[in-house]
Amino acid sequence: NVYLSCKNEPAYFKILPQEARFGSFWGGFIENHIDDAPFPPEMNHTVTAINARTGAVEWEFRVTEVAHRGGIIASGDVIYWNGFDGKLRAVSASDGELLTIFNLGTALDTQPSIGQDSNGKTLLLQSFGGRGLTSQNPPLRGSVPGAIMAYGLPDDLPEGVSREVEIREIIITEEVEVETINPISYVIIGLGVVLIVVSGVLYSRTRQTA
Repeated sequence: NVYLSCKNEPAYFKILPQEARFGSFWGGFIENHIDDAPFPPEMNHTVTAINARTGAVEWEFRVTEVAHRGGIIASGDVIYWNGFDGKLRAVSASDGELLTIFNLGTALDTQPSIGQDSNGKTLLLQSFGGRGLTSQNPPLRGSVPGAIMAYGLPDDLPEGVSREVEIREIIITEEVEVETINPISYVIIGLGVVLIVVSGVLYSRTRQTA
């Protein structure tokens, strides 16, 4: 399968006067007027699994009221991606069933990544905070420290549960009635054949005598 994300994040800005800065660079400020937008400012995003061979949609996972920025990653039959609601989601790659949610408490505007430490242990990494474009107002960016969260499997995994399954061979005997021909029928058929032969011989001799 091919996995992709699509977000709906409408914006409605007022562009303020632009001016020359630093020589040939022009720039300025904008004002967010999303509340005055002539359209419903509905935010959402959807992660979709598409069959690479047929192009058919296998499953969709829709998140309402929050957008998504960045890509998604697939590893070990699990799909991971970040959200502006501060949640790192993990769903099954086969059917899109939600497996778990990591709530980091602040908007996640960069996608997670997977790597290994020096001991070869695989970790799921997610950065957050700091200069997040979606987590802080412009005057406050950089005033809150960021962090990187690392998620991994426990060092001592519980032993798997095993069970014995008894397999029994069952033989079913079914009686079927078979139609048989009575031996007397064979005798009657044989006599009929003999009579036909004798009749033929007598008829032939009668013609020769005539």
